[in-house]
Amino acid sequence: MASTDGPFCSNGLSLDTPIYRIHKQRYLKELLSGKLLIPTTRRWDDPYENLISWCYYEVLGDDKRIKQVFLGNDRLPTFGQCWSTFPESDAMWRIYSDVDKNRSLDSSFSDNEGLRLRTTARKLVNALAKGMGAGHADKCFIGCVKYMEEEELRNYVVNAVGKYQDQAFGGIMGHVDALCLKRSPFTHEHEVRLLYIDADRKFEKQDFIEVPIDVNAVIDEIVLDPRLRAGGGGEYKRVEWLQANGFKNTINVSNLYQKVILQIPLYKPEDLR
Repeated sequence: MASTDGPFCSNGLSLDTPIYRIHKQRYLKELLSGKLLIPTTRRWDDPYENLISWCYYEVLGDDKRIKQVFLGNDRLPTFGQCWSTFPESDAMWRIYSDVDKNRSLDSSFSDNEGLRLRTTARKLVNALAKGMGAGHADKCFIGCVKYMEEEELRNYVVNAVGKYQDQAFGGIMGHVDALCLKRSPFTHEHEVRLLYIDADRKFEKQDFIEVPIDVNAVIDEIVLDPRLRAGGGGEYKRVEWLQANGFKNTINVSNLYQKVILQIPLYKPEDLR
């Protein structure tokens, strides 16, 4: 942990580690205007990411009848955004960025097209703590996801519930622990999670929280989808759009799909004399 009063960083993540996120264009204007939108973790697709909310244990009551206790009944509202320690992969671009092949690549962004953001864990979690205001830093966390085989993950939860019952995965750091568990088929993401645990239940009914940030102080670089360079010309209007909307830092295009010409001379320099 970074300190006793937050914000917190753990799970083997150094605060100065560069982290990356492929961010959909349709949410980019809010970000550039100084609003970091962090959705509720209820919206995460993988059912194992909210496993604790669906978990229950059974005990015998005084009347010798089986009583079911659902852990999800008293869970705190939680909000999270996913980042990665891995700079780039073909899979991540294809999963999180959709370049419309029917559109001219020199046209403006499409809604589902992604851009890769780069920052550091320190800048991001401190921006969250600052944006949430005084007295809320202890509810802010950033850390690496712990990947487990499915059976191992189940056993981890079962053992914790068996030992602590309805107190399992409770409190701020207990919620963090639960939200940083993921199955091993997702290891390619090298995921880092930015989390806000709403211990005051202030945002209980909301689908996301809106955190004010200085985007140019937090985001060091934006990288455009590599398929734009492969198609030719698509990057220029996007760079202009980003700059016109207030981004002042480095803008690049990924070279992942850039064509190369490999020159292989089969003679020695002295043969030219």
